[in-house]
Amino acid sequence: MNRRSVLSIIRISAMASLMLGFVLLLYLSSNDTNRFGINHGQTIIIALTLLIMINIIYLYHLTRRVYGSDHSDDFFNFPVNFVVSMMTVVMVYQIGFDSMHSNFVEKRHNEHELSTIAEQIVVGTWEGNPIEYPELNGIYEGIMGHQVTADGNVRFKNQQEWQTLYPGLKYFDFKQNTHAWHYAAAFCQQMVNVIRMFELQNRFKLGDGTHLDLSLNSNFSGWLTTFRMFIKNPMVRQVWETNKTRYSDPQLTAWVQYYVIDPVDGDPDLFIKHRRHWDRQVAAILNRTEQDREIEEVS
Repeated sequence: MNRRSVLSIIRISAMASLMLGFVLLLYLSSNDTNRFGINHGQTIIIALTLLIMINIIYLYHLTRRVYGSDHSDDFFNFPVNFVVSMMTVVMVYQIGFDSMHSNFVEKRHNEHELSTIAEQIVVGTWEGNPIEYPELNGIYEGIMGHQVTADGNVRFKNQQEWQTLYPGLKYFDFKQNTHAWHYAAAFCQQMVNVIRMFELQNRFKLGDGTHLDLSLNSNFSGWLTTFRMFIKNPMVRQVWETNKTRYSDPQLTAWVQYYVIDPVDGDPDLFIKHRRHWDRQVAAILNRTEQDREIEEVS
């Protein structure tokens, strides 16, 4: 094959690569579906890579033909080495990013799994079975009791012990309130499950006053208000304070204290203020909707 034929083939290949890139762009602009499991971004990268490779071969050949092999090698070695170096950096960064993302996904998956398992085991079995079979309440107290008495028995704190620790909170005896106790314990576990599944500890940072205000004005304000309503109940509060070491870790206990318990204890009018604020927001939303509809009708 003579030199002219080789040049013709190279020119045709370069033109074909340009046409391929153009056709792929048209395809991407007119189709939203993926083909062969490759998304649009990957398709563009593949097309551009083919385009660049073919044209580099074409330019290298022309440069070598016109200026000789020495000049051609000097002209292409630096950009090729530079591109290879940059690709190496990008690959290392991509590996690091993929590793971090994988750890994040795994952690999120584990949080959901923990919540699901806790719902089935704690709520469904540990708290559910003693309600259905009251004869289990004795062993329940023996297992869940936090204090060993002088006679060696394991039980929940009595009224005197409780009021010494929490003088402002009403006391409930477990044996006389078993159904209510298990109901409150089930809520405590479900509250923890919701915090985990929605990653509320990450959305609302511990000790951040701005986030504390935001907790009343976010997509999760309903959840947090409900948590506070339950915790305000003295029975639920007693069960939480008794069982809080069973749930997750000290970080979550501190988060519940800051975002759920402290607002309730610190402001007796919390729910009245929240309802008024909620109603004002609803009225403002409805007013904006009415104004937008009037504007559309005029236009």
